[in-house]
Amino acid sequence: MEYLTKKDGYGLQTYFKLENEIPVLYVGYPRSISSSTQSTHKFKFGYNIIQDNIQFISEDKKNIQVKCISIMPDNSRHEVILGNADGSMHTFNEYNVDKDNLKKIANQRLESLKKEGYEGDITVFGEPFVKKGDYVRITGDRFVNEILTYSISNIIRKFGLNGYRQTLTIDTKA
Repeated sequence: MEYLTKKDGYGLQTYFKLENEIPVLYVGYPRSISSSTQSTHKFKFGYNIIQDNIQFISEDKKNIQVKCISIMPDNSRHEVILGNADGSMHTFNEYNVDKDNLKKIANQRLESLKKEGYEGDITVFGEPFVKKGDYVRITGDRFVNEILTYSISNIIRKFGLNGYRQTLTIDTKA
């Protein structure tokens, strides 16, 4: 399991998601789940967002590197790495894709990740309970003319004297 989840292994993520009160095991990436199993939660500045660390990043400022790995039926691998060498690494795994098509897929992934948008995290109350891969819709005075909808890639939950808090890392724009 450790090798399967390492980025230099297969880079898989495993987690359970409740569906009709029954835990279902998912293997892959949260954003690859169909939108019918994802929830959208609404958050508003000055109402249920306690703190934020969100900033707008333009396309030319995004420093990203994409690594696409294709695992062939004979268990051999093809790898394609594109983007800035010192950028944040995003690894994607494919199955049985030849090197030419893998390069096209890597270009598409790089272009979709380099789109301008907001990055960072927000700290919210414990309710609504947000799960990895869910969507959040952010509104409020700070973004008067915009409604931001992003998937969530990481959640840190804390309990303490201040109550129950969730820090949500926004990922890709929905």
